[in-house]
Amino acid sequence: MGILAMYDRRVAFEKTILIKETLKIDQRLRPTMLNILCNMVLLHGYPMVSRWFGAGLDTTTPNDELLHVFAEYIDSMDPDTTFAACECLCKMFLKEANVAWIGVLSRLLLKAFDPATNNIPKLKACLVTFIPVFAEWSREHQMLLVEAFPGTFDTLRSDEQFVGSLSRINVAAVGSCFVHATSSQLLKGADKQKGSVHPFLCQKILAALSDDPEDDYAPVYCKMLSDIDANDWTDITQINALITDTDDVIDLYSDTEETRGYIRSLGSFSKKLRKRIASLEALISTRKVSAWDICASPVSSNFSH
Repeated sequence: MGILAMYDRRVAFEKTILIKETLKIDQRLRPTMLNILCNMVLLHGYPMVSRWFGAGLDTTTPNDELLHVFAEYIDSMDPDTTFAACECLCKMFLKEANVAWIGVLSRLLLKAFDPATNNIPKLKACLVTFIPVFAEWSREHQMLLVEAFPGTFDTLRSDEQFVGSLSRINVAAVGSCFVHATSSQLLKGADKQKGSVHPFLCQKILAALSDDPEDDYAPVYCKMLSDIDANDWTDITQINALITDTDDVIDLYSDTEETRGYIRSLGSFSKKLRKRIASLEALISTRKVSAWDICASPVSSNFSH
């Protein structure tokens, strides 16, 4: 059935409903069914398979249903099923990442850092390989990671309140992962020329601090800002806006023993941004002088005649 569904769209359409029903009633076949669905998505495209999967449903968003089928089994108690679901999602993200899938991307990131994942070596290997590959793939992927940042930390915060399984996650490591995975150093060619996505990540970090300066994750946010390298940033207007946002956050803190570390980190970040602006302005000034020298040179004057 799987092989036929790969090459014949009519068969694929007819068998999609069978796969859908099998997923509901036969736990033993779930990994196989998920893999067949994934292969169909990779070959025929997510939009088409999602329409087949949602055929007959009274809904305007059948696309979401197919994605949620995979997401439903991310935390399955069966190791083979959770591995199949996560591996399939990783493949689908590499094939055609979608901004509407950010919530699922957050779950994959958290799954990679969940200590319980260490009990399934092949799943751990899959996820820790996926993250850097996804980040290196394109700047667009890095922007999806930036968009996934707030939801990821909201999930961690919510889970900690109920002492859930995610409460054992090393949150500082998650923060470091976001910084590294969104570095422009991972990009190549045209994507690298488009500029770093780190300024956008900084905007979201500062927004989180502004919303709740006493957030339990404030030390993690400050560490993330201190780890970010601004030496390849080129948009002076954007950098100035970040300086303003940083100074506004600093003003929210009263000078206490607990907050002095945050204030120092934020002050250091602001200083780093000011230094980058000074470098850019010096570079612009040098280029203007060089251009003027060329225009005023005798050779240039001869050409003008």
